[in-house]
Amino acid sequence: MLVERDGVTETYSADIVVVSAGAINSAALLLRSANDRHPRGLANGSDVVGRHYMGHINSVLLALSKCPNPTVFQKTLAVNDFYFGSLEWEFPMGHISLTSALDRNCKAHELDNLYVVDGSFFPSSGAVNPARTIMADAIRVGDHLTARLK
Repeated sequence: MLVERDGVTETYSADIVVVSAGAINSAALLLRSANDRHPRGLANGSDVVGRHYMGHINSVLLALSKCPNPTVFQKTLAVNDFYFGSLEWEFPMGHISLTSALDRNCKAHELDNLYVVDGSFFPSSGAVNPARTIMADAIRVGDHLTARLK
């Protein structure tokens, strides 16, 4: 990476780079990294970096009953367990749609040494704090990187 600081060009390099600047800032950083080799920015050949920020996936399940339900604050639970393919279809199914500049290990599809590990890798909702999901994913990707570096 070339950086100009106070009129002096500095060069930085690494075997693996992890971007973790927060959902909006990681996207902004990648978009601002446009150059001759990556005209849309690093990891953005698909033009999806930052494009689906705060995009929410919605599903509806409706149950009708003849019996009244007097509950004031009803609880809801939804699970989509379609992350794996089937014998007929090798790709993931279910609500994996649009959010893919990254693979399942948060590595950029286009670059073998760029990982993005923060809240930008998944769609979230303001109704639920994503902090634990972000931390769990960082640990998971950390384990992947440890294995990769061995």
